[in-house]
Amino acid sequence: MSDPSGKPGRIDMLVSIPLKKRLFVLEWKSLQIDYIDVGSGSPLERANVLVGIHNVGEVLDLRFRNDKFRAGQTIREWILSAPQDQLCEYVQSTEIQKWKDDGYMITPVLAVVVGSRHVLLWNLAGKKLDNSLQLAFV
Repeated sequence: MSDPSGKPGRIDMLVSIPLKKRLFVLEWKSLQIDYIDVGSGSPLERANVLVGIHNVGEVLDLRFRNDKFRAGQTIREWILSAPQDQLCEYVQSTEIQKWKDDGYMITPVLAVVVGSRHVLLWNLAGKKLDNSLQLAFV
């Protein structure tokens, strides 16, 4: 995959449904518990705190800690910068444009695993993530 400028990249997952002419473009991110500020204690103790959070807004408002590049940012701030932009670039790639030209409906989805039990799923509409954010638990 290459972005519109020709820079090489890699889409994490493409799911094609040929009979329906649908293509899901998925970008996966994983946030380890060691880099999320959910109290102190062992990773297991912090994971137990995270398991108790069931509100998507609370998850998005968690801050990064001990992270060289994202320290102090909230998960929301980070998602609305780098991952959103990366997914947007993928959708604009020549490879995805070929699927569009073949009549496929493209659904770009950002999937962010927070800790090991929360998954944020967010659709991209145009160049911005829309209001379809879902929080799933595993």
